[in-house]
Amino acid sequence: MITIVDYGMGNLGSILNMLKRIGTECCISSSAREILEADKLILPGVGHFDSAMRNLESLDLIGPLNEAVMEHGKPVLGICLGQQLLTRGSEEGNLKGLGWIDAEARRFVAPEGKRLQVPHMGWNVVDVVNPSPLFDDTFPDSRFYFVHSFRVLCDRNENVMTTTDYAGTFHSGIIRDNIMGVQFHPEKSHQYGYRLLTNFAHWDHVSGTSSQVGGSLFSRTDIAKKPAVEVTSRPARTGQRVPTRVIPTLLLKGQGLVKTIRFKDPKYVGDPRNAVKIFNEKEVDELAILDIDATINGRGPDFELLGEIISEAFMPVAYGGGIRSLDQARKLLAMGAEKIMLNSGAVELPELVEQSSRQFGAQSVVVVIDVRKGGLFSKGPNVCYRGGSKTIQESPVDFARRMEGLGAGEILVQSIDQEGTRKGFDLDLIRSITDAVDIPVIASGGADTVEDFGRAVNEAGASAVAAGSIFVFQGRHRAVLISYPKPDVLQRALNTES
Repeated sequence: MITIVDYGMGNLGSILNMLKRIGTECCISSSAREILEADKLILPGVGHFDSAMRNLESLDLIGPLNEAVMEHGKPVLGICLGQQLLTRGSEEGNLKGLGWIDAEARRFVAPEGKRLQVPHMGWNVVDVVNPSPLFDDTFPDSRFYFVHSFRVLCDRNENVMTTTDYAGTFHSGIIRDNIMGVQFHPEKSHQYGYRLLTNFAHWDHVSGTSSQVGGSLFSRTDIAKKPAVEVTSRPARTGQRVPTRVIPTLLLKGQGLVKTIRFKDPKYVGDPRNAVKIFNEKEVDELAILDIDATINGRGPDFELLGEIISEAFMPVAYGGGIRSLDQARKLLAMGAEKIMLNSGAVELPELVEQSSRQFGAQSVVVVIDVRKGGLFSKGPNVCYRGGSKTIQESPVDFARRMEGLGAGEILVQSIDQEGTRKGFDLDLIRSITDAVDIPVIASGGADTVEDFGRAVNEAGASAVAAGSIFVFQGRHRAVLISYPKPDVLQRALNTES
């Protein structure tokens, strides 16, 4: 039995879904008894270091965890913030960590004279330094999904399992006997995460052998035969960019998916559950799901539907639509969403951005800026909300800076005038935002070809690109066909000159 420790800070649903897909017995629990009776433990985490340690203390879990791991030698895997909790402490807070591994979590530091985008967000490569039960020789050029603002550095080389490069080399995987931690999210990393968690689930820590019997994550994917996806780190203008994320945007209307043009004339394109299954097979970088009716109709997220959708997703998912409270955000993150997306909520409840960032970490908060060009008597482009029906008296640049100051970890900027038209991104708009903030910016609205993705990245400075029509329509008659470009096609289009 693998027990996923629930201390109110974790991405629990996605880990549970992946372990069930592997076929291992597992549960989510905050019970000291179940922690002590478990065969193995997973310590997940998303959010602030001190909040996590306070939660563990308030639930009286530190003692049982120490007994299970340090006295009884139960294997434990810390994921993301869970990895950082294994150390002595973090520069993010003042409280001591569990102290099981001689290491500390420290801030990313920009190279001298250069800007650095933090959080470190996206897919990156890990290099195996020391042997462990998690990695073997079937892991060449493996890529995993990262989203974090602090990184772990070990005191001793023997505790370093893997390294990753971003603003220098940091220790993306750490190990000490039965104690292991990874900074990335294996539960959101497709075949690579499936393989890693399978290794953990089948590892016999007494004999040191594996009882693994094989298997695959997706019905049409044989991961034992499929070569690893080649990922090439591409230096950007700052020398710190990770490979660009290419994100399909799915628009929910009721129980189905639609695609709009300039936020109007929604056309039905299919069932969201089936779409996610297809995107799983195609190993997309990330998904953005936006409920376009929730705020307009005065309701919150459809948690039942979202639970069904997210349970099928083995890639990062960002959700937006009707989020008005920390409780709603917490429920979405617990059920497996990686990020919350705030548009109307950011305008009408800016304190929600700040509170969410403080509670769940900046990396979990995306602010969506919908922009429409100004009319004859307007001074410039307008920031819109409530489905584009209302505007604010603040420029997109000033609004983006304000949201960054409140704690947003990422900005998605979308041109309403270009949305669904397939006429290309508004590069001037995107560039104005990327020049103004130091957090990642996602370009959205108007993509027609993969070359448009390249222009948004290389000419306008976007960290990621999002699109809808290009992934769900084929031909000028807009026949529905879900697709996603092959890795080599994307790599050529997104190539950044060093």
